Amino acid sequence: MGLYKDRGVVIGGFRLGEADKIVTLVSEGRGLVRAVAKGVRKTKSRFGGRLEPLGHVSVLVYEGRSLDVISQAETISAYPRLRECSDRLATGLGLAEAASRVAPAGEPAPRLYRLLVAGLVGLEALRPAEPVPPLYLTAFLLRVMHIGGFAMAATACAACGADGGLDRFGIAEGGALCDRCASPTAYRVRREALALIGRLSDGRLAETASEAGRPPNGAEAAALVRRFVEYHLDIRLRAPAVAAQL
Repeated sequence: MGLYKDRGVVIGGFRLGEADKIVTLVSEGRGLVRAVAKGVRKTKSRFGGRLEPLGHVSVLVYEGRSLDVISQAETISAYPRLRECSDRLATGLGLAEAASRVAPAGEPAPRLYRLLVAGLVGLEALRPAEPVPPLYLTAFLLRVMHIGGFAMAATACAACGADGGLDRFGIAEGGALCDRCASPTAYRVRREALALIGRLSDGRLAETASEAGRPPNGAEAAALVRRFVEYHLDIRLRAPAVAAQL
């Protein structure tokens, strides 16, 4: 046991007792961290508003026997513009929720941490009246799943590896399927939607999502990715964040 310093994004938390709060973070050095912030709900708390959801913080944490304790927190970025728009906030919460589901507890997660920070920075950088790119969350989810070991097959059959005849999609099977490997329950999918999913998996997050725009196959691609993520991570993504992509 001892002190450790880390950087992370606050995912959320819940009340503990009269003044404390258990805070969850996706951190660079320790992955998913749950720690107590003592007195955080008091008016004169030394933490102020630094441990609010989606805050990017540097924390000093004391390792406890059952729960760690946050002894110090400093804001790296509070992303104020992100919080001013409902669509940005909803998307940001969707990013955080997905990242928290693949974050390992107590193990380094630098790639996931950097991806989540990049996702929030991209939302913060949008111009005042600029909407969230329609496939922003979809592109992020594809990358989260890749980091978490659930990469979606979009350019080759998930079952046999064939790169031709891909017009089916199996959620449980892992993505695109050829006619020979497709089960009766597989979705029929446009090849253009699969190609779009492949493009969304590469490049810089904000640029890729913006360049994709709102193509005819965007809604289909977003729906397939959402179903894939919800099945493999056993979650239901927040409705506002999902609705913003369709």
